[in-house]
Amino acid sequence: MQSPTRRSLAALAAAAFTATAAVGLAAAPAQAQPSEFPIVDGSIDWGVKESFRNYVTSPIAQGEITTGDGATAGDDGTYRFPVTDGTYDVATHDVVAQSEGQVRFWGHDGELDLAFSDLRVETDHAAETGVLYLDVTDAEGTDEDVPFADLDFSGLEWEQGEYTSVADVPAALTAEGAEAFAGFYSEGQELDPVSIAVAAGEPGTGDETETPDGEDPGSEDPEESTPAEDEQVGGVLEIVDGHADWGIKESFRSYVTGPIADGEIDTADGASENGNGTFRFTGAEGTFDSDTGELDAAFDGTVHFTGHDGELDLSVSDVALRGTGDDLSLYVGGTELAELAEVELDAVDGGLSVSGAAATLTEDGADFFAAEVNGQETRFYEAGEELDPVSFALAFDEDVDLDDLDPAGTDDGNGGVGVPKLPTTGAELTWVLAAAGALVAGGAAVMVLARRRALAA
Repeated sequence: MQSPTRRSLAALAAAAFTATAAVGLAAAPAQAQPSEFPIVDGSIDWGVKESFRNYVTSPIAQGEITTGDGATAGDDGTYRFPVTDGTYDVATHDVVAQSEGQVRFWGHDGELDLAFSDLRVETDHAAETGVLYLDVTDAEGTDEDVPFADLDFSGLEWEQGEYTSVADVPAALTAEGAEAFAGFYSEGQELDPVSIAVAAGEPGTGDETETPDGEDPGSEDPEESTPAEDEQVGGVLEIVDGHADWGIKESFRSYVTGPIADGEIDTADGASENGNGTFRFTGAEGTFDSDTGELDAAFDGTVHFTGHDGELDLSVSDVALRGTGDDLSLYVGGTELAELAEVELDAVDGGLSVSGAAATLTEDGADFFAAEVNGQETRFYEAGEELDPVSFALAFDEDVDLDDLDPAGTDDGNGGVGVPKLPTTGAELTWVLAAAGALVAGGAAVMVLARRRALAA
């Protein structure tokens, strides 16, 4: 059986051939159809490596990260490089996407000065692989077209819409990339995933008239894209599917994966990483009373934080949302971890979604984040601390497509869009745990995150 990627790109090829008349490609019967469509627009989104970003902006390197030449920084730690050239081959389904823009990492009073620019992705559809090429500039000069990372497209699907796109492609450092990275990481090291979006034009013109799937980016099928008039539903509704997106707390994530804790974040049981620092909890079940506004939604998934060679061990699971729009709380296991800002809970067209609800730590939540440091209980966060915002989408009908409800397009899950923010190592938590880590390293203390919580309901 063909993989989803192969099925999807085969559909792209068929659509591209059948759509040639719409983009001025009609030819005499004896004339062969063009094989390649020029890519004229799009983007490559990539965060390089989160632990490297955190190191550069940490108190150790005391550095900064800047973008230029068209590249921009996103709120989620990734950088967007605009695609300006490339090709889509309808015969082989291979994509070449060339971008412009630069991200520069500077620290240690200039001893660290490394820039990545002009990213290019080349895919091998048949092998479900790809390579990320880029230019690397340091104090000694610029190495061009370095094959920096191997990409793994297996099991991934190119989405068709205004742009043809694929998200969160796993990336692993190559030998050439490790050398160009000034020895910070070794060959095979996992880098941040890569997301690609491209739009193709008419061969020979460069006009942006269609995406590789044959669609006109400016027009969609009204029957598919234009929702019917909002249909309000009433009574107690059963939740048949849904997901919640939540990053827990950025400073905590940064610390766990930083050079002090040297830890990992793993997901299981239905949870996954979104690629922007947030985690997705899936398989929603429960009820929503549209008359009273009472919501009771439980989600599957576990996010497991470990560090300090296992001394730090914390799991977040059994996530639930309970309450009404003006009194809604987030639970982890049986603990009311956070109170959410007032939100509108309205069931429309068989679903309900909320984007970027502010979350404030409760007193019980502060206890949840407590740890034993040097024999004494230490509270790393106090009640009232701001956590990462929460977004969720719920379906009350089997026919509802969660992608149509998904609030991710209006919020990045990290506190809004449009205000570039570089990741940091956090505030109070980082410094308290850093001190604890130093004691552990010296053999003078033991740090055990409270009772290795499994958080069973």
